[in-house]
Amino acid sequence: MQRQQTNFIDGGRALEAPSLVAAAHELKEPLALIRLYAQMLSDTALEDSERRRFERRIGLAAEQLLELTSGLVEGYRWQQQVLPLEPVNTHVVCEEVAHEVFEYARAHGQQLAYRPASSRYVVVAHRSFLKNVLNNLLCNAVKHTPAGSDIVLQPVKRQGALQIQVCDTGPGFSKNTMKALQRAENLRQPLPGRSGGLGLLVAQELVRAMYGELRVVASRSGGTVSVTLPLSQQISLLA
Repeated sequence: MQRQQTNFIDGGRALEAPSLVAAAHELKEPLALIRLYAQMLSDTALEDSERRRFERRIGLAAEQLLELTSGLVEGYRWQQQVLPLEPVNTHVVCEEVAHEVFEYARAHGQQLAYRPASSRYVVVAHRSFLKNVLNNLLCNAVKHTPAGSDIVLQPVKRQGALQIQVCDTGPGFSKNTMKALQRAENLRQPLPGRSGGLGLLVAQELVRAMYGELRVVASRSGGTVSVTLPLSQQISLLA
């Protein structure tokens, strides 16, 4: 299967404010879900199990909204400023994010798995920004892959760097989306078929601020979004 690869970002520190169009595009979906589930809860004939299910999904949509708006606020706060970086234990961050998104994936009928690396690698990054990026990427994978798909979060060591991958086994990208990815210089406009929306827009800005690289590898049998960050040269944790 031929795969097509696109670099979205590479290096730099300046954070740019996300566009209002992209923000509105991404925030609209969880708001619409909350409204839909709230309307369903008004049905007095609902069984208790169904009512609990809708209440849980409202909570999940609200959590997604909080994550997205937190990314916007943080990105605006650090716009055009030097971002303080520090050694970050990626195993701890990945575990936390996988745990937080697990229920969200299960509610959509998907299986989320975290596959830790053989060693506990430390990268140079901003901890809360890295966590926000991975959360956005996982939630984006959940939203755009059908029920029954597998989603995997896994770090892979590269020369002098660590690549954290979010892989899914969904239907992949359409031809139009793959062409759009090849042409895209940034993610400021929604992509056809499988929009990156605010999730990838925020991710690209935050990764850039951490001297990192965000890439997408797409095929018809799934996709992988990866974040590559420099390994810390001063701190090394043994497995």
